[in-house]
Amino acid sequence: MDVQGWKDALAEYEQEKKKVPEMVKTARTNFVNILQGECPYNPILQTYNDPLIEKNLREIEKKRMIDTLAMNQDRALRYEQTFNLVNLENKLKGLEGLPGYPVEKLPNYKNRRLGNTSNTEYNIVSNQDFADHHFLPPENRPPRPATKVKTYKIHTVEYRDYNILTNRYFQQHEQKTKLDNESYRQEAAAEYWKSRDFDPIKCTFVDEVKEKDYWNEVKEKEKTHGIEYIEKLPHGIKYSEGALYQPIGMKVVDKKRLEEIDLREKNAKKRYENRYDIEKDYRIKDIAEQDLKKSASLNRISHERFLETTNRGYNIISHAPFQGLGAEKLHLPRTNPKVSVWDKAVNEAQTYTALPEKQTSMKTLRSRGFLSK
Repeated sequence: MDVQGWKDALAEYEQEKKKVPEMVKTARTNFVNILQGECPYNPILQTYNDPLIEKNLREIEKKRMIDTLAMNQDRALRYEQTFNLVNLENKLKGLEGLPGYPVEKLPNYKNRRLGNTSNTEYNIVSNQDFADHHFLPPENRPPRPATKVKTYKIHTVEYRDYNILTNRYFQQHEQKTKLDNESYRQEAAAEYWKSRDFDPIKCTFVDEVKEKDYWNEVKEKEKTHGIEYIEKLPHGIKYSEGALYQPIGMKVVDKKRLEEIDLREKNAKKRYENRYDIEKDYRIKDIAEQDLKKSASLNRISHERFLETTNRGYNIISHAPFQGLGAEKLHLPRTNPKVSVWDKAVNEAQTYTALPEKQTSMKTLRSRGFLSK
């Protein structure tokens, strides 16, 4: 054991415990400092009381203003002219060679509307054609517009084909007169039948065909007379059995509505018809589930467990035999013996043979790919 090291450690520990920690002198806070901390900003002078903060904020505001003006100037140069419209000075002077500097595009002399923003085919200042007065050289100036022959619209009414003094046509007077008389007759007949379609004295239509059609329409309406009125009645009256069937005369008034009532009553009780079938299915499923659980619980027990008692041939307590005179009844187990591989194969073959033959439809064969090309 290192005794000297242990003694040194104890001495060092004792020295640390005797050492007084140094007291840090804290700055005293007076009332003026508290007021300055509560009111760092002068709302009347709109300045900060601390000159250093005020100076830094002024520099930040100045830098932001310069950046904003530069961004606005760049945005304006994208859509405005790059030169001053008054003194024609270049606004981009000194920015040559920098990225984003606009590239000068040469004029496209093939464009006929180059420099023409007035939508006219002449110079609106000198009223001369572009072929005579244009800023382009003569070989590149737009061609002269083709002269178009002015056409006038003539009203054919002003040019009559008959003499207004003799009231005769200049050509084919007899034929044109017959056509005019026929058209006048048809117009007069149309005006006549507008006001004389019905005879108020005989109370019939003047036209016999129209009168016949009217009476045919009346007879068709008489067959369904009253049906529209029944549709307007309340539901309780419209579908009442007394209104649909006369028990005294045993006459059916409306067979269709009676069938609707019978069908509605049948549909109201239709859900009870399936009740017995559903309960039967539930009972069969319940019995099958119980049998399954019972067989599962029995299959957990090995059948060989009960073979020992059966093979012994007598009861080990009463020594009574299971066969012969005075034999004791042997209660057989409900477990099933283990089936051999051969018996299992035979049972499966018999079960498969007893199943009904399943018909395979053409759709099933096609879906399985047997009929694919």
